[in-house]
Amino acid sequence: MRMTPRHMTMNILWTLFFAFITKCTSTPNTSKGDFLSTLTKELSEKNWKVDKDWQDKLGKTIDTLKATQVADEVDDIESKLKHYKPADVKAPGYKLPIVYVYTVSTVFCEYGMPQYIKYSLQQSLMTQHDAEVILVSNYAECPLLKTHTDLMEGVVQIDTKDMQSNRLRLFHNRSTEIFQDDGAGNNLWVTSALRFFLLENMMISKNMGEVMHIEADNMLYGSFTEIIDVFRKGYYKLAATPLNTNKTFMTASVLWIADLDAIRHFNDFLLALALNKMTGIKLQQEWIDKLTEIKIADKFSDFKGKPKAMWNLYLHWIRPYSCCKRGGVQQDADGKGIKRFAINEMSLMGFYHKIIPDRFQLLPVVPEYPYLTNRHVMNISEFGPGGRESGPNTYNGIWDPNSWGQFLGGTSSKGGRDKGFTDSSHVPGLAIRMGHCRPHMICGKPSIHRLPKSRIVPANGTSPALECYTAPHVRCGNIDEELPSGSNFQKKKGDEWTHLYNLHVHSKHTDNYLSQPCECGT
Repeated sequence: MRMTPRHMTMNILWTLFFAFITKCTSTPNTSKGDFLSTLTKELSEKNWKVDKDWQDKLGKTIDTLKATQVADEVDDIESKLKHYKPADVKAPGYKLPIVYVYTVSTVFCEYGMPQYIKYSLQQSLMTQHDAEVILVSNYAECPLLKTHTDLMEGVVQIDTKDMQSNRLRLFHNRSTEIFQDDGAGNNLWVTSALRFFLLENMMISKNMGEVMHIEADNMLYGSFTEIIDVFRKGYYKLAATPLNTNKTFMTASVLWIADLDAIRHFNDFLLALALNKMTGIKLQQEWIDKLTEIKIADKFSDFKGKPKAMWNLYLHWIRPYSCCKRGGVQQDADGKGIKRFAINEMSLMGFYHKIIPDRFQLLPVVPEYPYLTNRHVMNISEFGPGGRESGPNTYNGIWDPNSWGQFLGGTSSKGGRDKGFTDSSHVPGLAIRMGHCRPHMICGKPSIHRLPKSRIVPANGTSPALECYTAPHVRCGNIDEELPSGSNFQKKKGDEWTHLYNLHVHSKHTDNYLSQPCECGT
């Protein structure tokens, strides 16, 4: 008679079990977490049944492996931390690290560096000439990428292969279970979240005390070195750009990391989510009470009878904003759950801000202006300079989560053919619709947008010197109306152009927004 899985002897089961262990330990890139996930999946799919005594033995063995895994992780990170000494930001020659992270899929290595990243880096080398521009990427895996980066004098290269850790691998293994891929095995959200661990490991390995992280499709304008004291004095841990008014989505278009503790604590939070634990995160009493309620209710079929922790808190919080779809996450009695696309690094940052707001501040994203308000729409000026939702004023400049760039250059899905695009759920989208705010590329002011000396175009006959460069600015109200002049005229908020420090070019057509020399504005 043919032996079915449920009739397999315990010896055969244990042979399989330890075969997995052998495979795990003999393959450098396979962690015990990966092995445990695979084994659990195999047992579940094949519906293997063992008596309670053997179930307990198997469970204890897995618990032992998990404990060993955590110990390995701590040893790995702590050994690096022993030698960590953050750079003195006041030391002569110190340069602010402006860090891009981009990992090329090995399928596309033959194409090298995408053109849009080349223009983003080119722009930074010009506007951030007094900082250190860094690109973290998988150079060893993609030699042509390294060749292309070598051609960009001034870009510091850091290879992802040198920035690995057990913390990173652990999150990678577990996060594949919570993020949805594109159907072809590629998972943008996993890659997007992994960068935070790469940034942590980079800070430890390179003794960095602070970092300004930039997403690769962002163009920078105005020297960040000139405004860095605002961040050092007023943005205490992390700071990024809010996308929508209910603050469920944040973008790391620009992500300020004030110190190593800031990014490690955030990564502790990500690990707690991926492992569904509460380790390393201290919550306010209201969230502890909410978790107790979730445990008692135990009402969702795909989590029934399972342990409840940080992941369940996150799902409880995001559900009202991203429900419902049949077959989604955290299914109700009708089989409907949270839409999987909403589970990404943007909403994870939103939840982190919600539960620990003092560690995640918001950059101003709209100009000061008396926006129209009603009972359906909040006062979005709160997200502008001096607003209650925003951190300290960055010299009246604002930051682009992606909406200003979408209006100017269109969206990625349309290849930039939908210029003028707005999303009414976005904070800047509401400013565009309700405040008639419009972004334009115009010549900047010498106090913010002065060219490096080597780039200045001297005066030539009747042609004036070109000492500034073009940059995106936003003006609200009737943008086409000429402002009155005269001593009796008093400018209102929004009448003047407000400069953008970054432009998130969602369409990836970054070459259209390279700064050009111009005659300085006033």
